Amino acid sequence: MADAAANPFLDDLFVDHPANLPGVARIHREAFARVVEAVERLLPSNEEGEGSAVPPGPGRLLLLTAPEAGYGKSHLVARLRDHLGAAVPTLLLPFDRSRPATWPVALSSILRQFSAYASPGRPRIAPLDEFSRRFLARLLLDGLAKGAVDPRECPVDPARLRAESATLLAREPDSRLLLWLDKRAADFARAAGPELPRRFGMGDGELAFWTRLFVDLNLREEGALDRLRGLSNGEARERLLQLLRIATDHRPAMLVADALDGFHRSDTAGMEIAEIVNGIRENAPRTVTLVCVNGDLWSSVFAGNLPSAWRDRLDGEALRLHSIDAEAAKELVKHRLRRTLLAETVAADFASRLAEKHRWSDPDSLLSPRKALRQASERWRREAKDFPATATASEGHFFADLPRDEEPARVPATPPPPMRESDLAAIDSIIDDIRGTGKTVVSEAPEARFGEVERQIPPPPPVRQETRETVPIPDSFFSGFTPPLSQGQGVAATVAPPPKAPLTRASLEQTLARHERELLSGPALALDLDRVGRFIRAVGEKHPALGQQEERHPSSRTVCLRWSARGHSVLVGFESPRNVHFWNHLLQQSISSNRYEKIAAFSHPSEPFDPALFASFGFSPAVIRGRVDIIEMNDRELAMIYAADLTMRDYGSSPDAEKAAQLVTLHLDPLWRRLVQPL
Repeated sequence: MADAAANPFLDDLFVDHPANLPGVARIHREAFARVVEAVERLLPSNEEGEGSAVPPGPGRLLLLTAPEAGYGKSHLVARLRDHLGAAVPTLLLPFDRSRPATWPVALSSILRQFSAYASPGRPRIAPLDEFSRRFLARLLLDGLAKGAVDPRECPVDPARLRAESATLLAREPDSRLLLWLDKRAADFARAAGPELPRRFGMGDGELAFWTRLFVDLNLREEGALDRLRGLSNGEARERLLQLLRIATDHRPAMLVADALDGFHRSDTAGMEIAEIVNGIRENAPRTVTLVCVNGDLWSSVFAGNLPSAWRDRLDGEALRLHSIDAEAAKELVKHRLRRTLLAETVAADFASRLAEKHRWSDPDSLLSPRKALRQASERWRREAKDFPATATASEGHFFADLPRDEEPARVPATPPPPMRESDLAAIDSIIDDIRGTGKTVVSEAPEARFGEVERQIPPPPPVRQETRETVPIPDSFFSGFTPPLSQGQGVAATVAPPPKAPLTRASLEQTLARHERELLSGPALALDLDRVGRFIRAVGEKHPALGQQEERHPSSRTVCLRWSARGHSVLVGFESPRNVHFWNHLLQQSISSNRYEKIAAFSHPSEPFDPALFASFGFSPAVIRGRVDIIEMNDRELAMIYAADLTMRDYGSSPDAEKAAQLVTLHLDPLWRRLVQPL
């Protein structure tokens, strides 16, 4: 095993990657709350709506300082970006030694970030497309209200334009509205009253400039942004500030200046950076700018090189990161240990002994996140050999505890003994415990249990946010069935003749492995939500621990499954993420029900599910993260589900149908545990 895989503390620099988020909430939570509050104050209330007034005064500029490197500035910024999500875009200001800190460079970088989609393959439109169409829709509605043109000439009803601007002004070659606006753009720009240019901080000529640019961007696209390149420093400044006012008219933005260490001891960088961040603060009211520096950088680049007026604007709202306490450090250590297969109790003991050894609780302990990780790394090197099962887990997938080789797991040469009736002992007790009414837990149940696996499956990695105290789901959620599946029920139609050889666990694993190989070696896999839904529905309806119910909701073609376990409700949907109205209704109903439940949705590169679609309906990132659980799948995991479905069909009319269904369900145990894990 490579050192990087064996030692979860080897990387003491924070890597901004989705698998590392949302991070450790205890670290610098006061600074986190201050920034979130500053952003949320710029969000229009539901009563104000889209046409709310621009906030009076300037934007916000927060100076985030730390005594030295390793205090978690980048970690904090990544957490903020993850928390704000698509509702508030996070833009990185392009300050590094590889390029000059000038307005043209900043304009080019911000344009590139606004033009990017939320993530590769996501169906969501880019922010530039969204706010450019809102700008054009506002211009059209303003012109129609002022009588610039006869409303009967407009190809679209104004009420529909107000509600569907992102679609009606989309980049389509036969868009009637865009083609009509292309001819009348100058008329609308001239007819606009003083309120609209003032709102965006521009004159009449500049309003016409942006109108023409956005029409070309959405109608022709190619070359539309060329007019924003090759500008002088002053011209780029004006265009960038106007762009930010247009972009933030609908939703605020957070701009971040981080990783400035390359400017250490520069005599000019402080002035250049301060000019840009102060200019944004003063001219873009719906922005929050976060400048992140260590103490030595502040002294060498800013403090001694800025006039007092500029320095006061930079450090007027200062957030100073201090050393972290022992509990936050232990939480960080346990967070890293979740990358391994160590049990939670072992991880907690490791963190506690580390804290005691290095006196983390002493009042004089100046502990930074990086210092804690380096101390943990040193201790891990000494003790890792004594831990059982320290292989790295692939976070984010529900089969993280299964082999990740290209080939499916090999079947043991010696098949396990056939299932005995005594193996079903104590299942009633286990099911009662899953329901929350039993007196034992799975680990206390008799050793002879149905389908006892050769290896113990560890608990799954914790989910993204712990919102309340919950009783953990037992290690093997689908530990057994009672009563057993009746022949032919819950199994898809037969597509192959019943196997003649007696069914053993080894032979079933061979069948599963064969189907999986065939699927992975064939055409590219695509997520068939109807197929996945039928399979999971067939399994769930026969398991008494779930109390499965089927529900239909508006805009849905398929049924949703509601599962109940230990007072926790799981609503599993099988609709496409493109059916945004269905998912919006589902989340609204879940919130209004006052039930403690989560919504589970499946995602695969062929059909990616972006939780940001809820943000477009006004839900905050915290609400989305606390209610919606995206089950991310790769090809291997999707192939395992399809292989299980095919295998159950193979045995559909066989006398072993009940036994096959039970063994297939046990084979997919990580999926069931992932689905029922509470948020």
